[in-house]
This record gives sequence, C-alpha cells and structure tokens, in this order.
Amino acid sequence: MSRLSVFDAGFLAFEDASMPMHVGGLALYSFPKEVKTPAEQSEYLHGMIEKAKQVEDFRHPFGKKLERRLGQWYWEDDKGFDIDYHLRHVALPHPGRYREMFATVSRMHGKLLARERPLWESTLIEGLESGQYAMYSKMHHAMIDGLGAMQLLNDAMSSDPDERGMPMPFATRKRPKKARQPRPERPSQGAIADFSNQLQSQFGVAKGAASGVGKMLNATLRPAGNNLVGFRQGPRTVLNGEITGARRVVAQSYSLDRIKRICKAYDATMNDIVVAMSSGALRQHLFNNHVLPEKPLIAMAPVGLKARVSGKDAATGDAQMGNAVGAIMINLGTHIGDPIARLRHIQASTKEVKALLGSMTKDEIMAFTAITSTPSMLLTAAGLAPKVKPNFNIVISNVPGPKERLYWNGARLDGNYPISIPMQGMAMNFTVMTYVDSLDFGITACRKSVPKAQRLIDYLEQSLVELEDGAGLR
Repeated sequence: MSRLSVFDAGFLAFEDASMPMHVGGLALYSFPKEVKTPAEQSEYLHGMIEKAKQVEDFRHPFGKKLERRLGQWYWEDDKGFDIDYHLRHVALPHPGRYREMFATVSRMHGKLLARERPLWESTLIEGLESGQYAMYSKMHHAMIDGLGAMQLLNDAMSSDPDERGMPMPFATRKRPKKARQPRPERPSQGAIADFSNQLQSQFGVAKGAASGVGKMLNATLRPAGNNLVGFRQGPRTVLNGEITGARRVVAQSYSLDRIKRICKAYDATMNDIVVAMSSGALRQHLFNNHVLPEKPLIAMAPVGLKARVSGKDAATGDAQMGNAVGAIMINLGTHIGDPIARLRHIQASTKEVKALLGSMTKDEIMAFTAITSTPSMLLTAAGLAPKVKPNFNIVISNVPGPKERLYWNGARLDGNYPISIPMQGMAMNFTVMTYVDSLDFGITACRKSVPKAQRLIDYLEQSLVELEDGAGLR
C-alpha cells in the first residue's frame, strides 16, 4: 500500500463527468512479418487477448485500486481484479479509415474511469483498411504523467524486431522480490543536523520561488516591452468557457527531418517550431470562425524536471510512477499576421521565461509552479475558471519520445499519438511527442466548445508551409 502525493491526489479532486482527468495514447502498429493473411491477423489479435487474460503479476499500479483512509488516498492491491473489464477488443466500422478510428477513440476518451477499479483501460482496435491495428490506452493522471508514460513504453517494448515472448505492457517484467526490512533508526546528532538542513533547504526553496513570482508580478504591472508573461494576461476566448464531457481527438505525424531543417533556418529549437505551428493553427482556426481576439493567446507549457520514480514497489521491484513537472507560460503572438514575426515573438517570450527558470533549482521550479498554478486550480475546482480572465488559454506539451524504432513481439510501432485533458476554462490541449523520425501531434478538444477541431490538422500543415516558404525551403 502506498499513499498518493498531494499533487497526484489533486487530479482526483478536480474530476467530474465533464472533466475526466485521465491521459491517453493511441499506438498504431504493423503486424509482425510472419503474420500476413487476414485470417492470421485475426488469430494474432485474439491470441493477444487470451495471453493478457493469463497475467497474474501486474506492474505497479496496474493491479492496484484506490482506497481512502482518514482523508488520504492510497494505492492498494485489487484482490478482485477483472482483466476482461480493463482490456477490451473492438472492430472499426467499414471502411476502417483513420477517421473512423479517431471517432471511436474520441467516444472512449470522454468516459470516466471507474474509481472502484484500477484506474486504467486498454482497447485493441482492428479493422483498419491500412492493414494495421491500434491500441488505445487511458490512465488516470493521478497514476502517471507524460514522462512516466514514456518510461512505461520503453520498458514494455524492444528495438529488436525478432524478439518474441515479451510480456504484456501492464505485466511485471520481474519475478516478485522479497522486500528488505529497513533497520530501525535511532535518534542522533546526525539526524538532528539533517532536520536542521531540511528546514534551511525549504526556506531557500521558498525564497527562490518567491523571487520568480516577484518577476512575474512586475511583468503583470509593466507588460509593455516585457517579454515575460505575467499573471492573468490571457484574453477571454471561446477556448476558455465551460466544457462538456464529449471529446474530439485528432492526430497527425510530421517528418522530423522537415522540422529540423526549419529549426536550422531560423536558429530555433524544436519546441519553438512546435509552439509556432500550434500558434499558427490556433490563429487560423479562430480567425475562420470570426472569434480571433485582438490580444495574443497565452500557452502554458509543462516542463519535465526528470522522469520521477517515487520509489520501488516492494513486492515486484517495479518503478512507482508519479508526476514531476514545472510549467512556463509563453506568449503565442496570435495577434501577429506574419508567420516569421510570430515565430520571433514566441522565441523572445520563451527565452525570457527560460532565463527565469534557469536561475532556479528543480525544487524551486516545482514550488514556483505550485504557487503560480494554485489560483487557477482553485478556480477550476470551484467551477469559476470559465467565468474569469484566464491565466493561459491553452496547454501545449512537448514530450520527448523513443529515438529507436520499437516493436512488441515483432509488431512495429508506427505511430504513438498522445491524448490529453481539456479542463473547465481550457477546452483544448495540444500534446506533441517525438518518435524516431517523426513528430506526432495529438489534439484533444471539447466537441461543443471547439467545433470542427479536425481542421486544426490542416492548419498545422499550413503553418509549417508558411515557415518553409519564409526560409526558402520549398
């Protein structure tokens, strides 16, 4: 049994039917080379399901459910675990295009996870006209973040296309180990000194975080000529109203070599280009719907401080995953029509906030993020976020993914599309993941607040072409 951190438990506190707090992913696979005919493919997929039903030892926390004791949430073994509930198998309606696949995933992503069971589900999807199959998985944000999901993916997969006999991703890869009993500690002068050092350290963290907050306050009071985004500088937009539980999920892959050429041409980072593509797509979408605000949109971008491992599960030795993130706010320059000028505006804003975080330690960044995010989180929890001026308009996450081509029992992973969490007051989310030679965009939106969200894929391509044209790359 292990207790959830206050941060992880917060995702449970904010959740309701209109705002499910799970993250997801859609993995697209080609069948192993020995699986050729439709009959063999069907047999392969049904065999996968049967293999899953034989799993007895689950990786933490896939075999654990929530328990609440004295106001605290804990992970505890689910002695009545039912694999048939957590692992599903569906076939797409004809003709089995990606359009039908994303429509199916959109419906599944809008449904809450059952709290009386372990907080995850996976759905095997067959019937794609491309000859591929897919696996849609969703896990509650209380149990995993984006970097933790990447760690899970790397642990479950192999770079060897000929490797077979690999366990299911949710199964432990190690035999249970007997937990070592810690020796009882005795009070000592060393322990007292450690406690004193901890107090001094916490004081230093608070001081460093407060310094960052002061700079943001200055940017709020003196926004003119200040590239650092202050508090409550996001305009009211259609993206920042009330949302429903219905979701629209769309995704697209872009060549990493293509992105890198643009980065070189503008002396930009990959994240600069990701943000610029997102900004251009948002500007076009809002403009076409006659709701583009005069003031620039503000994006919140999570910053992974390190894939946090919150210890080892005593029974299995598996890493226990949680959340370890900071956050920065970037001016998207959506008020600027010229795509190159918009990119430079984004670069200046990003440079300023990176300099701010660069002066802090990891603990100071986490404290700074907690201080600056708490007001927005409280407004969301109270249902007031859609009614006040937003701190930011959208979240744009860039998650580094595997650099090698990955396989699971010979099935090649062709694409891995992240699916995230729209929230009250923030109806859409962009999450981007690199994988070998591609950049995979996943866009998750509230169907009601952001109609025709699928067109954002076209606008992302348009933004990319504009940057290529500006650099003479076409």
